[in-house]
Amino acid sequence: MPLRTSAYGENLVVTVRVTIVAEQARGAVEIAPRDGVAVALRADSVMLTDPVIRGRDEELPVVDGPCGQLAMDGCEVSGAAWTAVLARGSGRSRFMTAGVSNPAGTGVVATSPEECSVASSVLEHLGTTGIVADERRQGHGHGGRRPSPALGVRRHGQPEVEHAQLTHRGGS
Repeated sequence: MPLRTSAYGENLVVTVRVTIVAEQARGAVEIAPRDGVAVALRADSVMLTDPVIRGRDEELPVVDGPCGQLAMDGCEVSGAAWTAVLARGSGRSRFMTAGVSNPAGTGVVATSPEECSVASSVLEHLGTTGIVADERRQGHGHGGRRPSPALGVRRHGQPEVEHAQLTHRGGS
């Protein structure tokens, strides 16, 4: 589904399997609601290609993936809350040639035990950490959580990172 060149102020809630592509060049489409989650995944799969996604909400992530598979290629994500992108529940995320910035917090938080990977992407202008993974292991100890800061995490904690670049500029 091509998105026409424009700035969209609505929250995008994806409820069906779809591929959304910016009609023109990278960055010609902007999804930037005034508040709330800019892109919420409620389907089994979504592919976003080339939009700029901005979150202005100081409490909620820009992109929320509680289920399904979220793939982002060529997207620029900018947040203002504790994290820009959240993969939780049974959500899976894959970032390819994406850019993520969030001066207020973390770039990507993955609490889902499913795959989360970053390839050829830049995470910059971050208030805290680039990517945080929190793996839930079944059959290990008390079934609780084991925090694992990493750049990408698959099941059982194997990192999956290809050509990611983390930068921090300015601030303290």
